[in-house]
Amino acid sequence: MKGRIERIKDLILQGLEKLDNIKSVQLVSHDKEDIYDPYFILSFDLYYNGNLQEDRREIYPHVELFESSPSGSKDRLLIDNLPIRLEYRGISRIEALFAALEGNMAYPSRELSFLVNRINNGKILMDNQDWLKGYSEKAKNLPEFFWKKLLGYYISKTENYLNDLRAASLRNDSFFFQLSLGNFLRNSGGLLMALNYKTEPSPRYFNEALNKLNLLPDGFKANYGSLLRSHNELTMERKSEVATLYTRSILGLLPAY
Repeated sequence: MKGRIERIKDLILQGLEKLDNIKSVQLVSHDKEDIYDPYFILSFDLYYNGNLQEDRREIYPHVELFESSPSGSKDRLLIDNLPIRLEYRGISRIEALFAALEGNMAYPSRELSFLVNRINNGKILMDNQDWLKGYSEKAKNLPEFFWKKLLGYYISKTENYLNDLRAASLRNDSFFFQLSLGNFLRNSGGLLMALNYKTEPSPRYFNEALNKLNLLPDGFKANYGSLLRSHNELTMERKSEVATLYTRSILGLLPAY
């Protein structure tokens, strides 16, 4: 099966040779994954200069299906019945983010945390002038202020969504409660990752990464598990109470940081 994946990687790289402004290519999914896993996808980040060619269907003659996102920043393909995602990232945006970071001017957010995670965990397949390699080294040596600012970002988001949870519970608004709960879980999880000097992974692997963290609050499994339970098993009011306790337990780790 590895040969099948290697063949697809070669086809992608051959197609990209027709685009003269691709600077670096990185595989950000694990090529050892089980192709029968529902989460399986071959995901590539493509770093480019200038403007993207609008119609890119013709550069991949072997695809069974092809579609581009409305913004043109993502392509989705099907080759040999395997799903592939290509995400195009302008190098000017990457360079600006890291320049701000080096100048202590960046305001860390989910976008930057997620980007750093992809750069750190991807496999470089093509890299003109070692451009991406240089940023990969920077992403592995982030300054202390980055983590402190990232903590501040996640603390603010977690507290905001906790307030939304409480309000939705009082109004008995199931829709807004579920929406707020998802955002609360993601941001409180991001806060725990930042406390562990980890950046935010893809949502597909978020739960797995969260449960592998070394530093977790007391009662984590019980509280986190309760928040994941279905709405029928636990009332909105009770979940709001658990979310409050869960938040306090996470914030209680901050002095240790």
